[in-house]
Order: sequence, then C-alpha cells, then structure tokens
Amino acid sequence: MAKNPSVAILTATYNQEQYIRECIDSVLAQTYPYWHLFILNDGSTDATSQIAHEYAARDSRITVMDFEHEGMLTLAKRYNTALTQSTDDFVAILDGDDFWPPNKLQIQVGAHSKSDVALSFGNVLEIAEPHKTEMFSADTRTFLKCADPYTTLIPYLESRFSVLPVSTLLRRNALDRIGGFQQPSYLPLCDYPTWLLLGTKGMMYIDNILGYWRHNPNQTTWVQARQTAYGMFKYEREFVEQQQLPVDLFSKSRTRYLADASYRSAVLSWKSGNTQEAYEALKELFMFRRFQNIDMLFKFFLVVAWNTLRSTQHSASSERQS
Repeated sequence: MAKNPSVAILTATYNQEQYIRECIDSVLAQTYPYWHLFILNDGSTDATSQIAHEYAARDSRITVMDFEHEGMLTLAKRYNTALTQSTDDFVAILDGDDFWPPNKLQIQVGAHSKSDVALSFGNVLEIAEPHKTEMFSADTRTFLKCADPYTTLIPYLESRFSVLPVSTLLRRNALDRIGGFQQPSYLPLCDYPTWLLLGTKGMMYIDNILGYWRHNPNQTTWVQARQTAYGMFKYEREFVEQQQLPVDLFSKSRTRYLADASYRSAVLSWKSGNTQEAYEALKELFMFRRFQNIDMLFKFFLVVAWNTLRSTQHSASSERQS
C-alpha cells in the first residue's frame, strides 16, 4: 500500500505567547494527519517556548528547537537546519502568529498529487482586528485561475500578485534541488528568493482560503519594510538577468510598492526620532518615476503635522495642570 505523503511544517516564532497556541491548534485541527511540526524558537524571552514544549510533550509529531536570538537574517538557516531532521515529502510555512483553516493540507496535498509543480499557493485572509480582509481581488483570482502554472513567474515578478508563506506548500525534492531555502545576506526574509527559484518549475494557484495572516504593525517585516523592499528589488535584478526573463521591473505596481515601503520607513523613522533616516527614506520616494509618489509625500507631511499638533496640545495641557 502506498505511503501517504507527509508534510514538514516550519514555524518560526519569537515572543508570540499570545498567538502560538492558536497557531499550533490550527495544525492539530488539520483534516490531513500526516505532518511533522518543527517549532523554531528564536530565543523568545516570554512564555512562547514553554507553551510549545507543553504541546510537544503531548504529541510526538511536534518538535521544538530552541535557538539563541538571531533575528530574521538567519531564517533560511533555521529552516534548513530543521529540514535536516525531516524526511517528509512536502514543506509548509506557518509563522507563530498565523494560523490555518482545517482543510489547508488536505486541499494542497491532494492538488499536488495531480500536478508536478514545485509550489502551490492560495488565498489568504489578512487579520487586522476586528477586520478580516481577502488579500486577492476578484480580478486577481480570475487571472490566476486562468493562468498556466508554468507561465506565472513573470507576472509574479511584476507584482501582479503575492505569494504569502502561510498559504504555500513546497515539494521537498524541488526545494532540495535548489539547495534549500535561499536568503541573501541583505534580505530579512527567505520566502521571496526561494519562491522565485521554485517558480521556474511551476507555481500552482488554488482558489481556496489556505491561511490567515496576522497584520501586526510591530512585525519585523513591517519595521524593516524599506530594507526588505529594496533588497527584493536587488535580488530581482540579479535573478532576471541570470534567467534572461523579459520582465519589466519598473512596472507601475513594482515602483508603487517600493515607494510605499519608503513611505512606511520614513514614518517609522520619524516617529522614533531618527530624522536622518526619515530623510533618506523620503528621498527614495522619488527614486523611480517620482511624480507618481507626490501623494505619499503629502501623506507623510500630514502625519508629521498631525503628530506635532497632538504633541503641542499634550504639552500645553501638561503645563496647565502643573
């Protein structure tokens, strides 16, 4: 009798005690039971590790790996270390503050049994309490349903859609052939370069909700938005040149994304008192097709004016009370 394919689930976590139970519970609730969960604790200082070990003591499919805190720049190394202990057929990513619907693995393993693509992905709901927002528009879903898995790499590079880790399933032998998870030293993430290399072997879209992604403004990926965006752009240029792909990296959607990252970085830097960093980020708003980004510059100065006004009012109120 043929063996059921198994899935290695990689859960990187750092100080997520308020979310980690929901994350692990969503794995335990999967209708597809052939999985191994590797919880990669990046030196948490709260109860995250303790909670994870409690679950591991009750279910032998769960392994907790505790590391010294190193941050996002070593994420690929952590993932690849965990995979040395795995002989599973597929790999899935589930960050410690995200969670899955119960049928996620059942749907994707079944879809891969009918296709030889290296990577599948689907719809994601963004959780920003109290709201849940569908990440893909109806037009995007229609486009992806009609697209051939072996021709989706170029529109992906041109930012016509996103592939969030929480919705993915990777074929392990394809991942091994590219040398495991990829992460250049200048990028605080490893999913994007890994997806690009796997995408040359086909990316299959599945029109189902396959993950819940928690939008947390304090996430590393948001705080390091500018480094991430421009690091991705640097990697894209190298990748496109190497693969000799006919891709417009200066498309409107791509430059808009870069500008948005610079805008968010400028706001965060200014609020933290780092005016020089905010100035550098603002200059980057005009790096590509600068007149498209006038609205973002205007938004930035509105934020500055509003916060300055609030600060002035607070100071005046404090003086009156004293």
